[in-house]
Amino acid sequence: MTIKYKKSPVGEIPIDWLCNTLGNIATVKGGKRMPKGTSFSESKTQYPYIRVSDFINGTVSTNNLKYVLEEDREKIKRYTISINDLYISIAGSIGIVGSVPEVLDGSQLTENAAKIIFNNNLKTTKNYYKHFLQSDNCQSQFIQETGTGGGVPKLALFRIENTYIPCPPLPEQKKIAKILTSVDEVIETTEAQINKLKDLKKGMMNELLTKGIGHTEFKDSAVGRIPMEWKVKKLGALCEKITDGSHLSPKTVKNGLPIATVENMKDYYIDISSCRTIGHSDFDALLKNTCSPNYNDVLFSKDGTVGKTFVYKQMDKIVLLSSIAIITTKKGELFPDYLTQFLKSPLFYDEIENSKTGSAIRRIILRELKNLPITFPSFDEQQKIAKNLTSIDTNIDQKQIKLTQTKNLKKSLMADLLTGRVRVKLNEHQESL
Repeated sequence: MTIKYKKSPVGEIPIDWLCNTLGNIATVKGGKRMPKGTSFSESKTQYPYIRVSDFINGTVSTNNLKYVLEEDREKIKRYTISINDLYISIAGSIGIVGSVPEVLDGSQLTENAAKIIFNNNLKTTKNYYKHFLQSDNCQSQFIQETGTGGGVPKLALFRIENTYIPCPPLPEQKKIAKILTSVDEVIETTEAQINKLKDLKKGMMNELLTKGIGHTEFKDSAVGRIPMEWKVKKLGALCEKITDGSHLSPKTVKNGLPIATVENMKDYYIDISSCRTIGHSDFDALLKNTCSPNYNDVLFSKDGTVGKTFVYKQMDKIVLLSSIAIITTKKGELFPDYLTQFLKSPLFYDEIENSKTGSAIRRIILRELKNLPITFPSFDEQQKIAKNLTSIDTNIDQKQIKLTQTKNLKKSLMADLLTGRVRVKLNEHQESL
């Protein structure tokens, strides 16, 4: 059947859909800051206080919730949010939308957010509107209406109520919401799996890089307790070379050859397509000056974003800028994959922090890398340790790919379903609701 469309403030929508402002179907009310001169309770109370930082994935995280004392709650008790409402952030981070879980029904709501209270007399479903308010179409409306009070982005409550929303018939709202919610559940499950794997990796990294595999006797060392058979050596003594890329930045040209910096480093490779390109003569000069990695060299970002590291396993010939260190390990002594796991570990950052002043690591010089003490098992054990840790990395990477694909699927579905470009199929029972 051919779908007929009509023009609306949000673009073309099916002819049987309405286009309302949010204020016609809901009321928007602000939250409330803590009473002047008070602070959050140091222990858990009956009165949770939800902040914008607690808004995660369309719901509320309970990991870092704050709580209000009973006497302070009396002064702000009218500013609560229920499970029937939606929240929306209105200051700083604009337009974060979601709902509160049942366990937080009636919680206090920050002044940096508002609640959207739906008119129960109208035929609407909250979840449909949650998805539309999260969509690019609606978010662009919020951006256009955002002001800056005191330099901080702010979204006025009346502007939220003036937001245009396409309104399908109620059965279609429910079906669209059900489809998008099912995708959200896959996203949430995948993110939880990734976080568990990261926690597992962190624990295994600490265990394997300090206790190894199958050891029963240990000794004190410059980096703490380690297996009796292990040694500690400076990284420079285990490598053929530790150098970095060019300290001069050649001129960019079209159709040239790639030069990479930290920004072009992904988790396990250099994204050649994102690199700027330089002339052939400049490229050849940098090749001669050893500013190019060889297969199985370890790359490490040492300036700006410190700590990106992987073994270079690409066949592409490329040159680097000085923000990336190039480490060539001695064959049969230091396994490249073991070194990358060490450079990702807390052991590495502890050693670097001990040698630097200040709270943030923004830059590491080559001398510090060369003098870095490395726990040094046998080459065979290095390979086993690296294999165990790399297998978790591979699992995380596969989950990340699935997560990206699912998020892209949701974005595509939102673009189609929330505009009516694709109509959902309803059974006879749903159509009669």
